Amino acid sequence: NELIEKLSAKITEDDLISNIREVNQLKVDFDDWLLKSEGKQQVDVLKAKDIGKEIEQIDFSVFKEQFYNLYGSYKENRKKQIELKNQLEDANWKQKNALISELKNLVENEENIGSAFKSFNTIQDTWKKIGDIPRTKRDSVQKEYSRLREMFFYNINMYREIKDHDYKRNAQLKQEVIHKLQS
Repeated sequence: NELIEKLSAKITEDDLISNIREVNQLKVDFDDWLLKSEGKQQVDVLKAKDIGKEIEQIDFSVFKEQFYNLYGSYKENRKKQIELKNQLEDANWKQKNALISELKNLVENEENIGSAFKSFNTIQDTWKKIGDIPRTKRDSVQKEYSRLREMFFYNINMYREIKDHDYKRNAQLKQEVIHKLQS
């Protein structure tokens, strides 16, 4: 049966999570085919009986067993993939929370612009490399990360303004000292 072959092909795919609709459609198609085939066979047997003949009947239970064994295997493997994906997403969520803590510490405590940017870039690169996190936690984690990034850049701008102000003030004081020495 071609539906059994199609299901066999689906089982060998790497991503069993995303092809659920196709597999469910194959199940519906198989159930329809099975129902129609069994019904047609019953009608053919009755017609043959009426004219006094016997026809060989197909044992559809073999097809049914084969299909549903494959379908059960698919569901089991898909469940394992989902569990693995959930574990990976939880691990990624923990990593992102750790990075948020690092970024929060950086925002609150680092005043050296050079080392702050170095640490920030490391955090940002690591953040980008981490995969998906659970969908239910995605928004809150991203909002917190974005909020801390904004605070980081705000602080950096403030440190730069203070530094520029200090340079100007120091230059002004030096000019006053030079002016007094010259006088």
